[in-house]
Amino acid sequence: MAIKVLAFGEVLWDIIEGSYHIGGAPFNFAGHMAKLGADSYLISAVGRDELGEKAITRIQSQKIDTTLVVKNDSPTGTVQVSLSEGIPSYNIVPGSAWDSIGLNGEAQDILKDIEWDVLYLGSLAQRSERSRKTARWLMENVKSRHVFFDVNLRQEWYSRDVIEETMKHTSILKVNDEEVPVISRLLFGKEMPEDQLAREILETYGVSIIIVTLGGEGALFFDKHREYKLKPEPAEVVDTVGAGDSFSGAFVYSYLNTNDIDRAGRLALDVASFVVSSEGALPEYSEELKKKISLHLK
Repeated sequence: MAIKVLAFGEVLWDIIEGSYHIGGAPFNFAGHMAKLGADSYLISAVGRDELGEKAITRIQSQKIDTTLVVKNDSPTGTVQVSLSEGIPSYNIVPGSAWDSIGLNGEAQDILKDIEWDVLYLGSLAQRSERSRKTARWLMENVKSRHVFFDVNLRQEWYSRDVIEETMKHTSILKVNDEEVPVISRLLFGKEMPEDQLAREILETYGVSIIIVTLGGEGALFFDKHREYKLKPEPAEVVDTVGAGDSFSGAFVYSYLNTNDIDRAGRLALDVASFVVSSEGALPEYSEELKKKISLHLK
């Protein structure tokens, strides 16, 4: 039976040098999970506009179920992306459709009836009260084996309340090395190195696995018993947009199949290395990568 993925949050268009690219971390995560073989569902919102129609078509083209992507009267989300040596920075437009993600009673009943393998959330889509309320309902009512929280701090769109509230429901937490000092100050009032922050979170919030990504240096993995550090194979960087989301998708898919942090981390780094050496956040997997994934999951 296929793994069932429920990803909540923003779907938007990244505008890079005047060119429009479908994006949003939850969309990218769901897309990579679908490529790996999962049944992926996205909970989001788009506008009743041309970009919204195009977004629905593009989401479906990635074999992501759009039943729970609603349309509302706000414009479809856009983000101005600036690249400096391949590294993106973002200007995220407020008042977008995904700031008003809602679920009607029928959708809530459907969600409660399904046994999900993972519920994915980030912090950005919880910047508005409407979408945050929906996220809270999901955390409190959806049955899932794991809740994966990719903190994904963007601009000023985060708060201690959102991070702490989501953390209380989280089993797998992912942060990057640049987010570590910000999160440690928010939650514990002082800056900490990665290992100390991970131990504090494990003890305080009941999280099972913590991942700290280190860019080209790989990633750190923590659970209650061990600490792992894994380094990727060298890769030629084309662009890094979506690399973290591909890492997240591959890690979760592997971990759900193998229950092995080390194996899941290695596959995550392999997939992320492929993505940074390709154009776009959801490139078609090469035959070489497909073979590697198949051998990994045997």
